[in-house]
Amino acid sequence: TLYGACGECGDARRVFDEMAGRDVVSWTALVSAFVRGGRFVEALAVFGEMDVAPNEGTLASALVACGRLGAVRAGKAVHGWCLKRQRELELIVGNALLDMYVKCEKLHLARRVFDRLLVRDIVSWTVMISGLVHCRLPSEALELFNGMQTSGVKPDKVVLSTVLSACASLGALESGRWVHEYIERKGIEWDVHVGTSLVDMYAKCGCLETSLSIFHKMPVKNVSSWNALINGFALHGHGREALVYFDRMVASGLPPQ
Repeated sequence: TLYGACGECGDARRVFDEMAGRDVVSWTALVSAFVRGGRFVEALAVFGEMDVAPNEGTLASALVACGRLGAVRAGKAVHGWCLKRQRELELIVGNALLDMYVKCEKLHLARRVFDRLLVRDIVSWTVMISGLVHCRLPSEALELFNGMQTSGVKPDKVVLSTVLSACASLGALESGRWVHEYIERKGIEWDVHVGTSLVDMYAKCGCLETSLSIFHKMPVKNVSSWNALINGFALHGHGREALVYFDRMVASGLPPQ
């Protein structure tokens, strides 16, 4: 376990192989070590070698490996094992299943898991909403966000940034303004991701003055922040302003993309 925590997968495997008795904790530690080390194929191989029943931690780690590899068939096999093991999914396993299906772009299967969860936390909502936006289903993402509002789970910066991206894709200005007002009302401190998402949303919705105002209020800007503003100017026919801000971005020391 110590070697695994340090990311030394080879040493972890040697220690494991020398153990006289191996229980589920030992197996889980080794699977998790390979996952943390980015050695996902080996993680699944170890999972397949197990001669004891896996626990929630083992299953979650195996599902992470499946998601990173895009190995949906293996992920479905783990899912089937979960259902045989117990009728209702533990939250940690349910969230891992959600993430695996989203990474494999099997949104209908992810939604089926999501709908079956008896308890959903911020991770559950974030994974599902982000997956819908990533797979270019912004309307469904906004609909799910509305459901989140009635669930009692409070959105965090990641969810809010993702929902703003959905609003930008749809040109849904009123929904985007609602999110902006929510951020201000709750006193949520902007980070570069929230600020950039606001700049992008207002720019794509044609509110260039508001977009520019938010851009200048941002304490920290990255290349994506500049690109959101520049692309907004270009999208709405303001080529001169786009070039001005492109030159300013270069002068700031950020490399253009």
